[in-house]
Amino acid sequence: MWFLWDGEAVLVATGGRTQKARNARARPRAAVMIDARGRGALRGAAATATVAVVAGAEARELNERVWAKYLTPRGLDDALVGGAIRAHDDVTLRLSPDAWRTWATDTDFGGAFERPGISFPLDDVR
Repeated sequence: MWFLWDGEAVLVATGGRTQKARNARARPRAAVMIDARGRGALRGAAATATVAVVAGAEARELNERVWAKYLTPRGLDDALVGGAIRAHDDVTLRLSPDAWRTWATDTDFGGAFERPGISFPLDDVR
C-alpha cells in the first residue's frame, strides 16, 4: 500500500472500487500500520483514525504527491507505470490519526526476535 504522511494525515492512493475504498465509505473509522524495513529490528507505528474518501481533482493532486514518493519522474511519465497507476488510482483515503502506537521487535521482544534462526528475513521470497 503506497502512502504519504503529509504532516496531518496518512494519504493512501487507491482505486475507488477497491475493498479499501468500499470499507472507508461504509465506516468512518480505520486503522493503519506502517513498518520500516531494513537490516536489524523491524520497527513501525500503528494508528487509529477517522477516514475520508477524497475524489475528483483533489484526489488527483494528493495522489500525485503519494506516487512521487515511490516513482521517479521517468516512472511517473512512463505509460506502462505512471499511466497505469493514474488510470487506476482515482481516490485518496485520508486517515486522520487520533492515537499512535510505535513498536520495535528489539524492544518489544528484548532482542530475541533478532537472534539467528528465529524469523525469516523480510526479503526472503517463499
